[in-house]
Amino acid sequence: MKDDFINDVVMSMSTELDGEELRKLRNVLCTKLQHRDVTDANTDIVLSDTSKWQYYIDMWLACKKLKNCSPATIDNYRLAVVNLFSSLQKEVDEITSNDIRGYMDWYQTSRGNVSASYLNTLHRYFSSFFNWLSNEGVINKNPISSVEYAKEPEIIKKPFSSVELEKIKCACKTPRDIALVEVLYATGGRVSEIVGINTKDINFYENSIVIYGKGKKQRTVYLTDVASHYVKKYIKTRNDRNEALFVTLRSPYMRIHKAGIEARLKRIGSCAGVENVHPHRFRRTLATTSLSRGMEPYQLRDIMGHVKLETTMIYCKIAQDDIKHSYMKYIS
Repeated sequence: MKDDFINDVVMSMSTELDGEELRKLRNVLCTKLQHRDVTDANTDIVLSDTSKWQYYIDMWLACKKLKNCSPATIDNYRLAVVNLFSSLQKEVDEITSNDIRGYMDWYQTSRGNVSASYLNTLHRYFSSFFNWLSNEGVINKNPISSVEYAKEPEIIKKPFSSVELEKIKCACKTPRDIALVEVLYATGGRVSEIVGINTKDINFYENSIVIYGKGKKQRTVYLTDVASHYVKKYIKTRNDRNEALFVTLRSPYMRIHKAGIEARLKRIGSCAGVENVHPHRFRRTLATTSLSRGMEPYQLRDIMGHVKLETTMIYCKIAQDDIKHSYMKYIS
């Protein structure tokens, strides 16, 4: 119940606070509630701090930290698995495949409008935990191994068109905003990677940036000449000493966080009259544009920071519109 309470508070404040502030809030709650019992007024069940599943979750997440998983990712893992055990009221060696199926069915029914994609995300969280238990010899039978993934509808998410990109750029009102848009498109970086860029990471001679992706893996991405121009122009307007590339527009000029970038892009999109303007769509646009212009998938994989080529190949499906266009142009 204690973890549930903390997770509920953090989730409730997720729209008001950035990632660092949420982590501080969680730490304060954990410290203040360390020696206190938290009970649900609607149930007679109180979970003991000595529950085996709580111990194993902590051990599993400690392993995740050693693999350099981000704090946000670890929080997502914890929330999903803690909710599972809090609902089932069983220990790790008592959970069956039907328990997990029943929980996921209940979750989908009770929450309403839960997508198959999110159910599969929960499945992956549970798989990671139970696979770890199995590998550690804690359980003899892995209950998740026979639980099927939900069938996801094949929805092709569209990249920006060239006209939409131009509208977005024209709607940018500050040097920072146009530099941000250009960097997002030129590098195809994840928003968390863009947030982490420092000015010292940029090599203007090479038009390259060293960024740190998932698991703190380092890779090099590149700037177009146009993007490089706008980044230089933006940096010249800065009179602060923050090492971050992108900072807030007002003093004390703090590093802008994921939520800040997402909110700013949403406003820019509204001004531009372009729907669904968010960081990942720039990443998708770079990928599909690169493939449609002849870049080899394995080269794009390295730029995007994908571990598996199969992940990169998803963007090939989106590029089918270009194939159809070429077919109609040359054959019809």
